Amino acid sequence: MGINNPGFKMKKSLLSLLFLLSASNVFGSADSEDVKDAIIIGAGLSGLNAARTIHAGAPAASMLVLEGRDRLGGRTWTHESVEMGGEIIDTDQVFIQKLVKELGLKLDTVKLDGEVFGLQDGQKLNAGTLSQTLGSLTRKLTVLQKTLSPVENTTYCDNQWSYAALLPRLKLTDLELRVFRAFVQDDAGHSLDETPLVNCSLWASRFAEYKELLDAKSSFLKRQFLKTYTFQYRVQGGTIRLCEALAAALPAGTITLNTPVSHITRAGSHYRVATHGRDFFARHLVVSAPFSVLRQGGLMDMDALGLPHEVQNTIHTMPYGVNGKVIVPTNDRAHINYFIDASAGTAGWSNPKGVTFIATLPNQVASCEAAVGAMGFTQSAPSQSVFWSQDPFARGSWSTMVAGEDAHGVQTRYTPSHQLHGLTQMAGPFNNDSLFFVGEHTCDGVTKIKANNNKTIPTGYMQSALFSGHIAGSYLGEKLKK
Repeated sequence: MGINNPGFKMKKSLLSLLFLLSASNVFGSADSEDVKDAIIIGAGLSGLNAARTIHAGAPAASMLVLEGRDRLGGRTWTHESVEMGGEIIDTDQVFIQKLVKELGLKLDTVKLDGEVFGLQDGQKLNAGTLSQTLGSLTRKLTVLQKTLSPVENTTYCDNQWSYAALLPRLKLTDLELRVFRAFVQDDAGHSLDETPLVNCSLWASRFAEYKELLDAKSSFLKRQFLKTYTFQYRVQGGTIRLCEALAAALPAGTITLNTPVSHITRAGSHYRVATHGRDFFARHLVVSAPFSVLRQGGLMDMDALGLPHEVQNTIHTMPYGVNGKVIVPTNDRAHINYFIDASAGTAGWSNPKGVTFIATLPNQVASCEAAVGAMGFTQSAPSQSVFWSQDPFARGSWSTMVAGEDAHGVQTRYTPSHQLHGLTQMAGPFNNDSLFFVGEHTCDGVTKIKANNNKTIPTGYMQSALFSGHIAGSYLGEKLKK
């Protein structure tokens, strides 16, 4: 059942109404003061954490969070106990782990001692064959990286080469190519034709990791090591609990749902945010919507907002992955860390109710359901799905890079901000420190963050969304306190 299903929308609206009534201390109507100190556009993780941090720094500041959907969370969405969006927290993502505990929530440990296997033509691949394939891919990608000429390396750094352009040099077997395509589609959100060679070493290390997990099944000592020391996390009760906890920290009437923004511009010294119901005004603006949404239909008057040309260009061109999720419920409780369907071009893992597939188009649902049978499980209920590229409030799964992307634009995206520690120049601040962009796409992935155990915070994760809101919110909260 997809996010755009009308019946599901009605059900969600009723649930949202009940939630509004039961949490009236948080959500309010659109009838507030004429000019707010700050408006935050979007009630996803970055927007909510920005609002929470602003309020913590400047409790007296007036603030409004406008959300177009009928729910919190943005591209994180817990539906019927299953994550349809952001889900996994890695052990090195310390910032989000600390925040979860600070909010009084708990983390569930996900042990990496489950199954790792592949499918091809509706059949499970022999473990030895899959292990050999993963090992061969690791070696070939590592060699390719080392043998690129100086000229190719220059082009490689400018993100002009795609893997597809150098496939002849890799000399992959048919199975290796199929596995490679499915894996890259899952992880990068793009095809091999679009994925830049900049990830060459990353893919090699990922294949090596999954080979190690697969091979550990044949060793008692390695299995015990995996059970004891190798794991990831999920938020207990779902990521919706994290969203609700952030929202609960805000004053009454701060968040307004079902309020899609139609235009953003300047009105004198204030920001004017138009919705289908009324206009709102603020002295400061925090925009957490993805750039893939902001560039649609003239949503932002970028010249009036005073955005530099290179920033405008990046907003117009930043690529986003096209991945979604298909959830196939099963009667059997699987424990799968990772699988690759080489024929269908999908990949995934198990969830509390069945199996999660990473897919790109609705026509893949049937192949996902067929794959469940090939795994030896029985489907117990209709599949659920969301395709983020088709969601009007997302228009893509997460920010990414594509081969051939303008090198100057890439540099703009990853150049650290002069004022927002750990974020890029894309985050701002702009217009005399009054306009900020937050979201997973604004972390620089270069700066070492003390709150993350001196590790960087790359783009594309729930942690990066939360961190961006924290940094921009802290900066603005300090300003509004004065």
